[in-house]
Amino acid sequence: MAEPVRPPPLVITCLLGLILASCATGTAQVRSGIVEVDKKGRIELVEGDVRVSLVGAAGRELAALPMALAKVWGTGNEWRVRDLLYQILDVGNGFSAYVGWVTYDQFGARLSDWRTGRVWELSGVSGEEFRGLHGKKIWLTGLEQGGDQLRPLDWGPLDGAAGGG
Repeated sequence: MAEPVRPPPLVITCLLGLILASCATGTAQVRSGIVEVDKKGRIELVEGDVRVSLVGAAGRELAALPMALAKVWGTGNEWRVRDLLYQILDVGNGFSAYVGWVTYDQFGARLSDWRTGRVWELSGVSGEEFRGLHGKKIWLTGLEQGGDQLRPLDWGPLDGAAGGG
């Protein structure tokens, strides 16, 4: 049986975020807006007429979902935010997205949520569809079906892996 992929515990993630935030210049920022990637590859969060540049790994992950509505937490100023955490509020189809790491083995596919640590069993689809994403961080929209079962509707990689629903 394959060793399950485990995200870092939420406590460690939060502590790391606080340490990084204390080392960064600027003030604490919480921003929501539409994700856009310009021709030069800069990632921006558009809030009405205001464009805020996103700097950091989280912004690079959000670049996989242009036109998604996202919320980011980080440090910076009114035009630039070093993002530490994010939440995808709408991927463009009316659904918010779960984000986490895929585990695939002979028992099927599971998603370990990166913010809560909750492990979802992906039901209603062939686990084979997630084989190539084992160990990868993905976004996924789906319907909770009770317990720890999640029925995927759409998904895609956040770290450059091939795949998608």
